[in-house]
Amino acid sequence: MSTNISIPINRKRFPSALIIGLLLTASLIYNVSLSIPTQLSMDDLLMWSLKIALLVALVFYTSISLVSYLKVIFDKTAMLKLTDTAMIDNSSIFSCGEVLWEDIADVTMKKGINMQFLMVKLKNPEKYLPKGNFLKRYFIQNRIKKLGTPIILSETHLKCNIDVLREIILEHAGK
Repeated sequence: MSTNISIPINRKRFPSALIIGLLLTASLIYNVSLSIPTQLSMDDLLMWSLKIALLVALVFYTSISLVSYLKVIFDKTAMLKLTDTAMIDNSSIFSCGEVLWEDIADVTMKKGINMQFLMVKLKNPEKYLPKGNFLKRYFIQNRIKKLGTPIILSETHLKCNIDVLREIILEHAGK
């Protein structure tokens, strides 16, 4: 019997990260525009440098959130697919793609604030680092360093029961 399960992403979820990023960016721009000094002292220069650095970081964060949200809304291939040979993760802009069942070491659950996460541990996570795309590679490397895995699936991100998904993945991975 051939397995081909497609789990779509939740396209109706609220883009909270994007909204928070936009609000923080707008408030910082407003704050910077109100505090334009007539003469620049060393303290003012330091404060302005700090505000500009914070603004750049916020714009970067908001841009990533926007691209991620646009993928959720418009990318018809954005889903988690389970086949006989692999799990194909195309659920976010920082997904690993095709992961062979034999490379999965374990699947654990983590509780976050008001949601659960499925952490798919790999035997060799570096094998799934993307070639070429520096930004995607950086974020996946960072996820491996902090959480021990490049694959993290949230119950609010996918349209499925996360406990059932865990059992299906464990069954396919032979664990």
